[in-house]
Amino acid sequence: MNKLIALSFLILCSCGSIKESIEKPVNDMPVWVKENPKIEGYYTGVGVADKSTFPQTYVEVAQKNALRKLSEEIELEIERGSIFTQIREENGFDEEYITYVRENAKTYLEAYELNGSFSQKNEYWMYYKLNINKHNEIQKARKEEAIEKAKKHLEKANNTNNSVSDRYSYFIKGIDALKPFLNKRLHTKNYNADILLGSEILASFRAFVDDFKILFLSKKIKVMVGKEVGNINIGVEFNKVRQKKISL
Repeated sequence: MNKLIALSFLILCSCGSIKESIEKPVNDMPVWVKENPKIEGYYTGVGVADKSTFPQTYVEVAQKNALRKLSEEIELEIERGSIFTQIREENGFDEEYITYVRENAKTYLEAYELNGSFSQKNEYWMYYKLNINKHNEIQKARKEEAIEKAKKHLEKANNTNNSVSDRYSYFIKGIDALKPFLNKRLHTKNYNADILLGSEILASFRAFVDDFKILFLSKKIKVMVGKEVGNINIGVEFNKVRQKKISL
């Protein structure tokens, strides 16, 4: 009988211990969740997502938020003298341009590493880091590649033997190749001359566009209230030569 009482006592004690260990929270929250981490030689970013709000995609959301934070650490200086300075001053594109450059920085993040993840109740956290030297090396290689590509497009755009539509296309391709680096001074040599490539392409493109002239071929345009505007015939000239297959 005494043995039975003792055994019952041990079972009750053990159950109490198990219950206590289950209910007792374990404080294992990493330091980087509590405060933004700083590592010498690295950009860092921590992001969180709510599992109840994003039950299927909380991992992707947390990653996106972490990489956004990481990209904000990358210093993006909008230099005066960049190829869009004059446009910004004349037409008020300043905020739009700065936003574009920042978005581009997020798009071209590479070689980042997952440094940790943490889950607690409805929260899911991710911590990424990016080696600054590696980032700079990648950006330098990408910039040099973009410069060479843009120079080839510029050469074809300035070649008067190419059709007008092709030249227009090459100008657009040249500017497009430089998009990720439009906030930087792109020094290079072109025909043994030192140039700022972005400014050179834009100046050449402006001169090219100035040679276009839009012609209104309709002598009269009939307009009546409440009705659609009649057909408007439009033509395009380039250096006083009528052009075909030019999209307006």
